[in-house]
Amino acid sequence: MLDVLRRGASTWISKLLLGLLIVSFGVWGIADVFRGFGSNTAYRVGSREIGVIELDQDYQRELQQVSRRIGRPFNKDEALKTGLSQQILSRIVTEATIGEAARLQGLGVSDQTIREEIFRDPNFKGPNGAFDSNRFVDLLRSNGWNEDMYVMRRRADLLRSQLLDGLSGGQPAPKVLAEAIDTYRNETRAVKYAILGAASLGDLGTPSDADLQAFFTERARAFRAPETRTIAALILDPASIARAEDVTDDDAKADYESRKASYATPEKRRVLQISVADEAAGQALIDELKQGESFEAAAEKRGQKPADIDLGLMPKTGFVDPKVADAAFALPAVGDVSGVVEGKFGRVVLKLAEKVDATAKSFAEVAPELKKEIAAKRAEGDILSRHDQVEDALAGGAKLDEIAKRLSLKLTTFDRVDKQGRLADGTKPAGVAKYDDMIKGAFESDVGVENDPIDLGGKGFMWYAVTAIDPAHDQTLDQVRDRVLAAWKAEETSKR
Repeated sequence: MLDVLRRGASTWISKLLLGLLIVSFGVWGIADVFRGFGSNTAYRVGSREIGVIELDQDYQRELQQVSRRIGRPFNKDEALKTGLSQQILSRIVTEATIGEAARLQGLGVSDQTIREEIFRDPNFKGPNGAFDSNRFVDLLRSNGWNEDMYVMRRRADLLRSQLLDGLSGGQPAPKVLAEAIDTYRNETRAVKYAILGAASLGDLGTPSDADLQAFFTERARAFRAPETRTIAALILDPASIARAEDVTDDDAKADYESRKASYATPEKRRVLQISVADEAAGQALIDELKQGESFEAAAEKRGQKPADIDLGLMPKTGFVDPKVADAAFALPAVGDVSGVVEGKFGRVVLKLAEKVDATAKSFAEVAPELKKEIAAKRAEGDILSRHDQVEDALAGGAKLDEIAKRLSLKLTTFDRVDKQGRLADGTKPAGVAKYDDMIKGAFESDVGVENDPIDLGGKGFMWYAVTAIDPAHDQTLDQVRDRVLAAWKAEETSKR
């Protein structure tokens, strides 16, 4: 139909008539808003009525999309001030006008065409290049659409495209524009460059001991050892008091049974599908396949590429169309082909390309990890009572090492840590909650001073005490020779 429309619209008379038709809808159809039709109708374009609710939904959706683009809320007042409100209303009415013109021309879009357009849309394809139903649903939801609304809007867009392509689709792009685009996309340039780095300078050699000593003496303050402190820390968190060995098999098994489904994965299937126009076309396809034609070759003959027919590997709940899902999971074995399936978007023939069986982990497989989880949950409930025990012991004059032994807790020692929290090897310990807070407090404290405990974000507490202080001091060349030599080479490199 589109080819016929293009041929018919190729004359200047047809284009003039179609143009006048669109303009007439834009003038007289829209003017009906002022003639007092139903209170639920905002605009009327020919026979097409735009309801107040529909108009408001489109308006709100546009505002939400603008808000996402600019990264902040965009309200109606701003839309009015910037002229966006008028642009949105003009677009909605213009689309309705063109759609009404397309309807009067007898244009239409089949369910099969809609389905193929959606499956070809790259926005809805997953990592494997095939249509991803979960991505499809998620994208619609994030933009305030449901499936029926989106299909209706997509159909209207295709109808308008048919009409507009008939008017302008045959017009070639201006030569100047085509040349500019070609230059932008295809122009290449060759670039030569040279990198001047330390490697290009060659070997700098090694300074004599006297020269290195002189270099060090001039910069001795830069190589001073900083003040360090040794800190004892008592960390009370679920990990430090959890005892997985105290969890019985019966307790673990009861927990396993209560969430057994979480240890199972459903069966998944990868299905290929070819769209057909009707029952007869579907049966003809099935006959070809029975005679030895491959599914992929049959799809290619019907203009459907491999990426278009592969639905991807997914569980039954991942299929957009429940009827297609039922038919796909009814196929007994890989390689089997279905009959003609009457789906939501049209008729299809399916082939089972891959099947991954459902799995379930046994209690024996998950028991060790499950006991750790149960022990950790129980430990969370014991934190406050243990906290009170530590505080009572401190109030009685006990030291952290004594408390750790008494309550079976672990005492961690951070030996000779500088003000930045670095150990003697220049690294910072990993996995210690609120470590920087402890270092800051320790360098504001002193040996023998009792410090307030640090709250570990609601997950425990840390008590700490400074046990030794090593003041900052000068170092000899032999103690820092590697650092001095590296500094000498860096300075020589910069000079050259």
